[in-house]
Amino acid sequence: PITSCKEVTVLVYPPIVAKVDVPPIICQNNIPQLQAIATPASTYTFQWYSGSNGTGTVLYSGGSTYTPTAAGNFSVVATETQTGIGCNKDTANYSIAFDLTAPVITVPPPLYIECGSSGAAAAINAWLATAKAEDATKPGVALTVTNNYTSFSNTCNGVKIVTFSATDACGNVATDTSSIRTLDTSPPSITCPPTITVSCPPIPASDLASFLVAGGTVSDICDPSPTVSFVSDVVSDSTCPNTYKVTRTYRVTDACGNQSTCTQIINVNNTTPPVVPPNVTTTVQCVADAIVPTPPTVIDACDKTITPTMVASSDPLCEGTKTYT
Repeated sequence: PITSCKEVTVLVYPPIVAKVDVPPIICQNNIPQLQAIATPASTYTFQWYSGSNGTGTVLYSGGSTYTPTAAGNFSVVATETQTGIGCNKDTANYSIAFDLTAPVITVPPPLYIECGSSGAAAAINAWLATAKAEDATKPGVALTVTNNYTSFSNTCNGVKIVTFSATDACGNVATDTSSIRTLDTSPPSITCPPTITVSCPPIPASDLASFLVAGGTVSDICDPSPTVSFVSDVVSDSTCPNTYKVTRTYRVTDACGNQSTCTQIINVNNTTPPVVPPNVTTTVQCVADAIVPTPPTVIDACDKTITPTMVASSDPLCEGTKTYT
């Protein structure tokens, strides 16, 4: 039989739910403060652990906010203190991962420009502007692209390396390079010295300096000092050995191998007679004793060697003169 009864009151508290909201992207150089939340509304203490499920060492105890110092898997334990029941708690796991991924950068292919082109500067600026970059963790979010381009002098087959850079919000940097290449497909310009009429043709110019002194001109859009060389002399209209025309050809070559030629007309009319040695007279007893002279070497006004012909007069019958001309 029942001899005694007692009324018992059982208080049932709702379960605690703890959670931590972690931003999807965390920068190592700007770690945010985390906020732990426990429901239902009450008074709680929080313990932040270095491992999952309340394991590891206690990193911080007390408040609901905490700023982590490293990446990894962590947890926070929320304990309800208002009722005084120490077992009324919940654990929330969370992970910290830093954004260490460099942006995605796309640079333009090499740019080829004609040496000395008036539109080169505009073409280079447009080419630089085509470089693009976006945040690797936020596809479609464009980033500013910078470059280290500086103006440079045009040279044959010159190459200018340009480095492009982009930095995301976490300070991750991406770089890539491309190049600007100078082409020279235009031949140099050359103007020969003017037509001249001379007694003797001058020595051909052997280089740029002597060509300019002779009255010629050269220019090139890329090479400030192209090479000038003598090609040939062609003689024509020779009415006699000392009257003729010389067609003289010169060639100019720039640093890229582009070439041009020009011709100069030289009219030669040598009216200066050659210089011969003075007359020589000898006296002999007999004509048979006379020594036949050797024809002298004669140089004309143009420094050409002339071999003279010799004509002898008849022998005298007795005393007299024999002349070698």
